[in-house]
Amino acid sequence: RAAASGAAEALSSLQLCGSGHHFLGISSEGLSGIVSSKGNTDTHLTLELSPRPPSGTADAALSEACNAAMRGAAPVVVDVGEAEVDAAFDELVGALAARVQSGETAARCLAGVRFRVSSPSAWAKGKQLIERVAGAVKARQRTGEGGGGAVGKGGEPPDNLRISGVRPLLPPACLLEEQPRAAVHERTVRGGRAELQRILSGETDRLLALVGPALVDDPSTCLELAARLAGLADEVKSEVLVVMRVQLLAKAGAAWPGILKDPAKDASYKINDGLRTSRRLLLQVNQMGVPTASDFGDTVTPQYFADLLSWASVNAQSEMLRELVSGLSMPAGLRAAASGAAPAHLAAQLDEARGAMEAAAAPQSFFGVTSNGLAAIVHSTGNHDTALVMGGGSGSDVASRVAAAREARAAGVATVVDCGGDTMASTAQAELVTELAKLVEEGRGQLRGVCLSSYLLSGAQRGVSPGVSGMSVSAPCIDWTQTQAAVRALAAAVRTARSSSTGAPAKRARTIGSA
Repeated sequence: RAAASGAAEALSSLQLCGSGHHFLGISSEGLSGIVSSKGNTDTHLTLELSPRPPSGTADAALSEACNAAMRGAAPVVVDVGEAEVDAAFDELVGALAARVQSGETAARCLAGVRFRVSSPSAWAKGKQLIERVAGAVKARQRTGEGGGGAVGKGGEPPDNLRISGVRPLLPPACLLEEQPRAAVHERTVRGGRAELQRILSGETDRLLALVGPALVDDPSTCLELAARLAGLADEVKSEVLVVMRVQLLAKAGAAWPGILKDPAKDASYKINDGLRTSRRLLLQVNQMGVPTASDFGDTVTPQYFADLLSWASVNAQSEMLRELVSGLSMPAGLRAAASGAAPAHLAAQLDEARGAMEAAAAPQSFFGVTSNGLAAIVHSTGNHDTALVMGGGSGSDVASRVAAAREARAAGVATVVDCGGDTMASTAQAELVTELAKLVEEGRGQLRGVCLSSYLLSGAQRGVSPGVSGMSVSAPCIDWTQTQAAVRALAAAVRTARSSSTGAPAKRARTIGSA
């Protein structure tokens, strides 16, 4: 499901569905397991044409949807929103029927239509839509453009058709017994969470700086970065809370899924070993007194190392992950869809964030696992310590992200700006931090912090082995020198903002990279 503007990203997700994957799940016996899938090509894209296209633009909107589907060779279901008694809805239905009947190449990707009704009059309109589309299909079939669908073969069991196997998964309780946390770890975690709560609530004017590589590839190199961050964090502790971002899973579609799923980097998917490696790394970073952060993409993984995290991030669009956040013991960031910084897209991100925060703050019930690895129904009490994590779309630049941050800080939603991404070179990321520091000096409003893609060396490299130690294997990162400058610039901006409110003198933040 995607808005018309996000069709390209949604189509890439469909392509991922067609290949096999390995993920954490539940067996038919109710035990947690490592699931291996075969891939599913029977998928479609649902494109939302809501809010309704302006009068006179319905055909153009449908054309855009059809062309996007044709480029991705994917069937499309068009969601026209609420069936309403108005001219705009009639225009959209007419354009849809005309395209279906035309039989043109792009229109053949149209696989269906979806609408909602909330009143008898709306149902009457919806019925007209069905009749017009059905008539268009019949007209197309009479011209020889239609055809019957393929009939699936019978006799197969109706479940697990695309699952190639389920392997045993180490129960969380066993891993926590193998690698227990000590008092020093608990001090770091509790201290980090408490300070994050104060930052998000506005009780303190300190900023959050989430700092770390876009993807963990080598634990020893990450520990070197953690040791450096410990010193930097102590230097700026009065103005900035430094939290190390420990990304254990790659973005969907990456050549290497990350150290949690494939620690040997040979497609062996020894996930049990990956869980051990991941927890060990988090213990070691916390041992240095540096709070940690990571992403969650399911409701099983948190049982293995959530007790070591001061911050978690999830996809705000996922209902399952919103529910997960409601039960997390730490503050959490809700990542909005990266659809750019245009006013309409920004408004959508903020609305999405508000909805996600409301869901996370309320008690929820969702599927999960117990510490012994048994399937369970989890009941949460709600989590009010949340923030919007705002990134940019594939075409966003420094100027558009700064503009979005400027709007977001006044929108009443606690916001953390992600300065990294696949399209943000290290120099652009450094420039963005400089501009954000200026915003902080003016008055941070709801701007609560930044997320920096940072490693020992700048840039990024292709492949994970062999490679250059300390250089990102995912999105581009700023190097250590740039990281120091970025964090110090944010600290200086906080001091300047404080002096503006008290009248005391303070130095302005320098441009990152300046002498």
